[in-house]
Amino acid sequence: MKGKTTTEQRKLFHKLIEEAEVNLRRNPVAYRRKLGLLAGLGYIYIFGVLLLTLILIGLSIYGMLNSSGVMLLLLKTKLIIILPIVIFVLIKALWVKIDAPTGYVLNRKDYPILYKEVDAIQKKLKAPKVHQILLTPEFNAAIYQTPRLGILGWQKNTLILGLSLMISMDRDQCLSVIAHEFGHLSGNHSRFAGWIYRVRMTWMRVMDAFDQAEGAGYLIFGKFFDWYAPYFNSYSFALARANEYEADAIATEITSRQALVGALCQTYIAPDLMQKYYWMGVEKQVGETNEVNTKIYTGLYNRIKQKPFEMKETEELLQRFLKEETGHTDTHPALKDRIKPYTQKIDVPVFPDESAAEALFADKLYAILRDFDKDWADNNLEWWRERYDYLQKSQEELQKLEEKEGLNEDENWNLAILTEELKPEVDPLPHYQAFHAKCPNDIGGVYAIGRLLLERDDQEGISYLDKTLDHPDAVIPACELAYAFYKNKGKEADAEKYRLKAEAHMDLQKQAQYERADLYKYDEYIQDELSNEWLEELKQQFASIDGIKTVWVCRKKVKIFVDQPVYVFIYTSKWWKSHSKLDQAVLNTLQFPGAYFVINKKGEHKKYAKKALMVARKIMG
Repeated sequence: MKGKTTTEQRKLFHKLIEEAEVNLRRNPVAYRRKLGLLAGLGYIYIFGVLLLTLILIGLSIYGMLNSSGVMLLLLKTKLIIILPIVIFVLIKALWVKIDAPTGYVLNRKDYPILYKEVDAIQKKLKAPKVHQILLTPEFNAAIYQTPRLGILGWQKNTLILGLSLMISMDRDQCLSVIAHEFGHLSGNHSRFAGWIYRVRMTWMRVMDAFDQAEGAGYLIFGKFFDWYAPYFNSYSFALARANEYEADAIATEITSRQALVGALCQTYIAPDLMQKYYWMGVEKQVGETNEVNTKIYTGLYNRIKQKPFEMKETEELLQRFLKEETGHTDTHPALKDRIKPYTQKIDVPVFPDESAAEALFADKLYAILRDFDKDWADNNLEWWRERYDYLQKSQEELQKLEEKEGLNEDENWNLAILTEELKPEVDPLPHYQAFHAKCPNDIGGVYAIGRLLLERDDQEGISYLDKTLDHPDAVIPACELAYAFYKNKGKEADAEKYRLKAEAHMDLQKQAQYERADLYKYDEYIQDELSNEWLEELKQQFASIDGIKTVWVCRKKVKIFVDQPVYVFIYTSKWWKSHSKLDQAVLNTLQFPGAYFVINKKGEHKKYAKKALMVARKIMG
């Protein structure tokens, strides 16, 4: 889909999804046939290219053995050398490395209850065998398939369970979640759907690997996959969405409707409650002591056991999530659509008296909590102490600002942001308004007022956010806030207006990124606008680098975000100095705000240097 705008890509994606959903409803056999062919197309293309190259090599060898003229032609055109190189590049490109997940290993010997339950679910659903179970801190559960042979498959299946999830759900709720994940791969209901699910995940990971790769592999496969991956992803979306409903149904067969509904509701509610009633307290604790909390997950477990929230608050939270609509941004349907087939009356979930972690880990739970505590403390010790120092200094600064009269502009700004960060019980809006009165053109103050007003459900915040839309760094966050505000109000047309603005700005960012990524033969250069102070500073910095003789500076002319200049520094060096090492030395030494390039006058970019020197100013030598 390269070449299309962000809006065009989104609309095409949604159109393909809607087309696929209609096809799946009207003629599921035809839809599945087309999807199966589409799933195989990726493999056909890859191995077709490889086979064609092998055939060419075979024909070349045959021709060499039977004709001296063919041999001379192959040697003259260097095809005899090029074709084996192409084969090597193809194989290397196909050998995509997909990293396996990491986590706390739960082995079969130490966790027999957990494995007994997992084995029973796997056998009942005729799902692939799980090779390992990992425990992670997150509120999550998944079966991650790591293809040992890249696109060729041979999957290693890892069940990932989140400790936060397991201590907030009861045994049956947790097992329904595990059954749901197995349901995606189940052989009981739809082998085709399970196969498409695996292919979909594989291509997503392969494309992630290709996107990060460089060189010939991308040149050979890139254009095809730029079209194929988004198209397959969108057309298979309908089946992936249907597979979520099917996996839910499978979960009810393994446990119960009640267990599934409870697990789904808990998945939405529990993370918010944990954040409010535990993790915000941890943040407060960081500001009170520089000694890192060595029982962070034990503390979370104990806090959940206390059930610190009010039922009314939990019910309001649930109702908020039940208002969300199913869209095309996620294959998972909205909560209300997932629970609708199983119940009309929803019992508001609470943290259980006995959690799944207690039931499935038995006496090993406390050892797990200790290990997670230690790992968290070891990994966050430095962060904790740095954060403590920052908060202490910030508290002192805030107190001084609160006591001082006649604040200047910077002090007004610091008072506003520190009040918002350190004193959640104090309204920061008046401080931002006081800053805005002194600096009406400062985008930061305008944006902050708009954000806070929308948080109060005050539509006047939109008028403030609109004033920030000329500033490149503010466009995306401002549009996101406005979009969410109007979306919650049910004003779809107004919300869409801001989505289109954000998408148009994303396109500009992509163009600007390309424009600033390299120097090109069609580039134009203009004189710099650096102050004498900056020129002197740059002169001293370059002079400190051994081997540099002369330095010039100019600007690359850019068409996007012209108020964000791109500078070009051209230098000459002593003849015995390595250009590449000097380039690196400059990059390591130069302290300069904004974007810039550094090129040697006689190096590989000498053509660009010659053109740039026509307008460049000498700053050293």
